[in-house]
Parts: sequence; structure tokens; C-alpha cells
Amino acid sequence: MTDSLEGKRAHPRPLEKSGLRYWTEEIRKAGYLDQLRHFNDVLVGRGDPPDLGDPVLRDIKLDGMICDVYHTDKKRDDHGHRIFVHLKS
Repeated sequence: MTDSLEGKRAHPRPLEKSGLRYWTEEIRKAGYLDQLRHFNDVLVGRGDPPDLGDPVLRDIKLDGMICDVYHTDKKRDDHGHRIFVHLKS
């Protein structure tokens, strides 16, 4: 395992249970979408997220799993508009 998000192995999921549309809908159904700023990409993984600071959402239930959600953009010039869903259980 590496220290970058790109090097983390994503949680194996069926294709219909992955991607931006799926996770956005899961977050919306759980009632948390309005607590996140705009995002247009989602990374999902089980490994601890490096250098992302505190989660925006902590210990929420998405897709039947306990998760933390982080914004990956931390600097003024970051323009990825991504979130990282950390699958904890």
C-alpha cells in the first residue's frame, strides 16, 4: 500500500453500486447531501485516507456500511471537487 489515494485499493463493488451517481444518491438518501460542498467525483476505499484532515461527515451509514466522508480539496488552488468515502465497516 502507498500513501496516496490513487494507490489505495478500492472496495470491490458491483458496477451498479459504484460511481458518482450511486454514491451521490446514497448520500442524498441518508440525508447528508446538503452538508457537503459541490463535488463531481468520488473516491471510495477502506484504507485510512492520508493527509485529508478531519472528515466532513463522521460515522454515517451509507450502503449498509459505516463511513466517513472527506473533501479531498484542501488548498485554494485545488479544483478536483472530489470526496473520499472511507468504508470503515
